[in-house]
Amino acid sequence: MKKQKLKERIKALNASQKKKFKMALIMSLLCVVMLSGATYAWFTISNTAKVNNLEITVISEGKLLIGADANVIRDNKSEHSLKISTQKALKLYPCTTTTDGKVMRKPIYTASDVVTGTDSIATTGSPVAERERFYYEETIWLGINEAAEVNNKYAITLAKKNNNIGSYVNVKGTGASHPEYCIRISFTINQGTADEKTVIYEPNADVHITGTKATDNSNAGCTNTFKQNNAGTFINQPGTVYYTGDSSELFEITANQPTPVVVRIWFEGTDTDCVNEIQNGSIEGMFTFVSHKKTF
Repeated sequence: MKKQKLKERIKALNASQKKKFKMALIMSLLCVVMLSGATYAWFTISNTAKVNNLEITVISEGKLLIGADANVIRDNKSEHSLKISTQKALKLYPCTTTTDGKVMRKPIYTASDVVTGTDSIATTGSPVAERERFYYEETIWLGINEAAEVNNKYAITLAKKNNNIGSYVNVKGTGASHPEYCIRISFTINQGTADEKTVIYEPNADVHITGTKATDNSNAGCTNTFKQNNAGTFINQPGTVYYTGDSSELFEITANQPTPVVVRIWFEGTDTDCVNEIQNGSIEGMFTFVSHKKTF
């Protein structure tokens, strides 16, 4: 009955009114289409980013030891440097993470390549874990050996960049491409335990490139993000800053207890710099952990 009345009303319209009615209908449909794709539009702009070489050096300062396994810490080997690198070309798809940083998420596409939402990224599978399409992962170990006091707590921070010393991420040999502007590095300690904690390091947070930008969804992702400006100092820090320009506390470790740190590196899809122009790059960088004895 309602459909019949609507048809009768349309028939009663003159030519001018019918034209206006059609235009209004078309505009309404366009608005629906635009809104349906706006939330996750960033996934449809830069679908992949190729990293020809990834080389990041991890440095420790003070009493802090660093190693590829817990034995380096337990055996009191004085290692203060570790290289995270891969010579193979990585073809990574932009992804994002949950607000606590614990779960990495991939886009969900429709048949017409419209992103309708996100889903968790599988960390196991055959023949290759799905995560290797979205992010690079490696586990390192941190620790401090003390002879007498076994329960001292140490705050771990990131050092500011100073003449390519400290913490930074650069790109080389790629012209105008700047994948380092949308790169993220997360650190998860005590993964799988009640004490698990994840923080995210965002280098070059204050610089941007001109490109085919997508919708800014910067509110997505981990809320515990430590931002660093292009000059090398950390900005808007949430806690106590021990040394000027360094980050505040990322996490805490206990002396004589080797602590695993899962490092993940990815291109953050919610970053407005995740655009077509980042399609190719060679990443190099360093992050320097600094230990600070805590007093209570």
